[in-house]
Amino acid sequence: MVESHAPGSKYYDSYLAWAGNPKAGEQKPIPPYRGMVSMRDDGILVVTSSGGNAGGLVSEPSTGWLRPGTAAYQDMMKRVGAMRPGEFRGIPVSLEGRCGSGSATHRRN
Repeated sequence: MVESHAPGSKYYDSYLAWAGNPKAGEQKPIPPYRGMVSMRDDGILVVTSSGGNAGGLVSEPSTGWLRPGTAAYQDMMKRVGAMRPGEFRGIPVSLEGRCGSGSATHRRN
């Protein structure tokens, strides 16, 4: 499923910032991410993986939830940086570094 967001739509500004704020007619590469993570109002992280076919293994996109206080939750927060409810970020391909380095934080309205 491919989503598109027209100017004025609910998530348009967030996705435009995530794509590097291209100007009309300009093309910019989207940084490589393993997926996206967003934080719900209750602090639970919703993790959507992008799937792929590395090393001949094919994986489908999937969605999971990480509860605060778990080791997996803490690991994800280290990878993407501190978040607030309503924000979403890309999960970097590299195991090193934080998504917040050089990337914008996005907020769903």
